[in-house]
Amino acid sequence: RWADVNATFNHALRLVGLQPHGLTFMQGYPMGFKVWWEALVAAPDAMLYVRLSGPTEVQLGPFELAPDFYPRSDWQRGNIVQQNVQFTLPEDLPGGRYHVQAQLLTEDGRPYPVAGSRAPLTLLERRHGAAVPLSGEWADIFVIQVEERDRSYHPPLFRQRADVRFGEVLRLHGYHIGQKTLRTGESTTLTVYWQAQQRPDRIYAAFHHLKAADGTMIWHEDTWPQAGIYTTQHWLAGEVVAETLEITIPEGTPPGEYTLYVGLYDAATGDRLPANDAQGTALPDGQVLLLTLAVAP
Repeated sequence: RWADVNATFNHALRLVGLQPHGLTFMQGYPMGFKVWWEALVAAPDAMLYVRLSGPTEVQLGPFELAPDFYPRSDWQRGNIVQQNVQFTLPEDLPGGRYHVQAQLLTEDGRPYPVAGSRAPLTLLERRHGAAVPLSGEWADIFVIQVEERDRSYHPPLFRQRADVRFGEVLRLHGYHIGQKTLRTGESTTLTVYWQAQQRPDRIYAAFHHLKAADGTMIWHEDTWPQAGIYTTQHWLAGEVVAETLEITIPEGTPPGEYTLYVGLYDAATGDRLPANDAQGTALPDGQVLLLTLAVAP
């Protein structure tokens, strides 16, 4: 039982067990915890709400206390039931220490009063005694640390400049290429700089097609930003994110010049975003001719 939490809600439910899914979380990513409820009455009327109290305050819920296969209406006095609580932290949640607090409300919105205690979890709490009393309408059950992502809002100055807008959502701001002349079997590193024009509400993927003059594709790769670790729905408006990949010239590729086309599509549907250049002219097939590579004999 984490931190010796023992909280009774309105003499109807007792929180007898707690297991956080971690104590440090990144803004915009999932967090959660498990709780074990003891029913002090049959068929308790309550829903769980969670509040994060720290540099700012966030309230989440409601969360059903019981799994679908064992609804609250079936609970008997003395039953102990596990609840798994999961949610996503807001993308712009300020970093810092947050107290995770639990509240039980009846279905018509009346709060259950809380009584109980837990062990101290912070230096300040330890200075005030061996136990932290729990009272009022919220039970302060554990403490987490929220980390802020190191975000950038300006592309690097030393880049090949490009300016293409994809829909109203994302903008290609430029790129950096390791080398533009390769032999078959060799690779080079390409970094593309994307900027969110507004906060994306879904995952967008990028495609990269290296083609010969007759349209034959000799190499291609589709990517989620930063190998899927930092996908577009986590980006904030104005944020610049670098995406790096390796371009490899296949063995047997004839010498000559090859063009690299880049575009974006909805990862869920496959629909491409429309592309427009800096003058607002629509680009065919939702793609931009980003650069030309030479394959040497």
